[in-house]
Amino acid sequence: MQKPAKLLRRYKQEIAIPIDIFRVAEDGSLNWLETTKSLDSAILRANILAASLPGDYVITSQETGDKILLSLWGAKATTGN
Repeated sequence: MQKPAKLLRRYKQEIAIPIDIFRVAEDGSLNWLETTKSLDSAILRANILAASLPGDYVITSQETGDKILLSLWGAKATTGN
């Protein structure tokens, strides 16, 4: 299995913008939080949001529907830069 940073590097070049950020609720539904214009800003915002509300976050391309799951339970997600 690939490490998360490696997966994010691969998606960084492939995921289309704009990008929506969702938090995964306890029942598995997605709660929309905001839209960003880059993968880096989406990951940064998810990390900022997770600092006060840890959990799983989903970053989704509005154009293609591609998704990235970020599990932010105290560990910081990065793009691998």
